[in-house]
Amino acid sequence: MKKLVIVLSFFFALFFLSCSKKTSRSLFEEAQNHIEKGHYLKALDCYKKIVNDFKNDSLASTALFEIAKMYQSKLFNDIDEKKSFEYAVEFYSLILSNYPASKEEPFALFMIGYIENNYLNNYEKAKEAYEKFLNKYPQHELSLSAKVELENIGKPPEEILKSISVSNEK
Repeated sequence: MKKLVIVLSFFFALFFLSCSKKTSRSLFEEAQNHIEKGHYLKALDCYKKIVNDFKNDSLASTALFEIAKMYQSKLFNDIDEKKSFEYAVEFYSLILSNYPASKEEPFALFMIGYIENNYLNNYEKAKEAYEKFLNKYPQHELSLSAKVELENIGKPPEEILKSISVSNEK
């Protein structure tokens, strides 16, 4: 009887350990499900687990990008708007430093410029990000947007619209 208990305990422990080990893909899918249900903190935990436990996985940079988007979208009620944008920039910056060859890198670089310009009013940082983006990705789908943003750094929307309407009249 004692041997049976030991053997069963071993199999239960083995079963429990094998079931509790999640893959990066299963964590990513779990995070997406949490987002669909509006459980943003649970999604954030899943994404952070991917970044921490699967650093060399291609989903790590994607998880960082998703975290940044969550902060950019101001999904966390306990964080004020400015801080949320600052966190977004931090997570986008982690992509630049840790995953410079990832598919998310150009988008992260553009978004840093966009947030710094349009939400944090850090025009020098925005200019630096846009110029770096244009130097590194001159043919990217966002290059025209980066040029327009760069030309209009610090201008209020009304002034931008006014300059557009004047150039259309010519």
